[in-house]
Amino acid sequence: MKRIKSIILISLLISLLFTGNLFAKGKEQKIKGQARVNFRSAVLYAREKKIDKALSFYLKVIEEYPDHVVSLFNIAGIYNNEAFENPDKANELYAKSTEYYKKVISTMDAIPDWKEYEDFEKYRKEADKMIANQWNRTFKEAYELFYEEKYDESERIFNELVKETPDSLKTYQMLAAIYDKKGDKAKQLEYFNLILAKNPNDEKVILNIADDFYQSKNYPKAIEYFEKLIILAPSNAEYTFFTGLSYLYIEKKDKALEYFEKTLAIDPKNVDALANAAYIAQSTNNDTKATELLSKLYEADQSEENLSTLCYHLSKVESWNEMIKYAEIWYNLNQTKKEPVQLLILGAMKTKNKALETKYTAILKKM
Repeated sequence: MKRIKSIILISLLISLLFTGNLFAKGKEQKIKGQARVNFRSAVLYAREKKIDKALSFYLKVIEEYPDHVVSLFNIAGIYNNEAFENPDKANELYAKSTEYYKKVISTMDAIPDWKEYEDFEKYRKEADKMIANQWNRTFKEAYELFYEEKYDESERIFNELVKETPDSLKTYQMLAAIYDKKGDKAKQLEYFNLILAKNPNDEKVILNIADDFYQSKNYPKAIEYFEKLIILAPSNAEYTFFTGLSYLYIEKKDKALEYFEKTLAIDPKNVDALANAAYIAQSTNNDTKATELLSKLYEADQSEENLSTLCYHLSKVESWNEMIKYAEIWYNLNQTKKEPVQLLILGAMKTKNKALETKYTAILKKM
């Protein structure tokens, strides 16, 4: 496969450039004297597949005519082909190839009437394509180094790519990932902010920043970014929940409850939101709200823990008949525990239910 591609590259090089005229139609980019002789020698050596000789003569041409696009283009093509043929020196040769393809483009840009040269766009498109190919090749190399956990080497290459293409968001993303792996949160945030400067609504990046602040217990900053996420995705229950939790950690219970209720409006059976909202209601002595939330929590997750919490709360607010109902469920769930039996005896006494009191007093004595 390599040999086939190599032949194709050499054939393209030879077929394009046998004459000193860059353009098949329209204006001609002329060279004179020894430079023209050198160019023709280069073409002949290329035709004979004596590529090293061809390269040496093309280099002589651009010493005298540094803006000779055909020679620049051919030099770039030779280096590209040599890189393909010599994997051990590929990076160095591809870099040289890219350097000359860029010279092709910059030289063309300096020609005010370049559109009058009919074949100009063919060369330019090919140069653009080859530069892009080299960039992608380099990106892939750095990407592979990242997954091999060679973070320093990967970082070095990605930083080179940033210098070459400062608008590449995916390069910034990879550098942020590298600094995350290296534990450099300040540098990671720097690159996240560079991404947001170009794409302020990048939800994934904003989430990463919010999560980093949350994990580092910088809850005010976490709230700032979670609230940005809510604007972007108002129906995302995770965003509203963690905003509420962040407010709870800084003791802003009213705001925390507000966001837990927003979470429940999106996901009515969200157990974590129900549990935290119930905790806030209990801690602020909002007994009616707490009863509602603890009942919903038990409906959503019928664990013994949630059941016992509901029973004790109902006892606290003296909702005896409801307490008895749930305490009996608790006892039937776990008949080895004294707590539901004791609550049932208390409920029976408060409601003056002698039969119930006698029944559970007898059970308690046997425990």
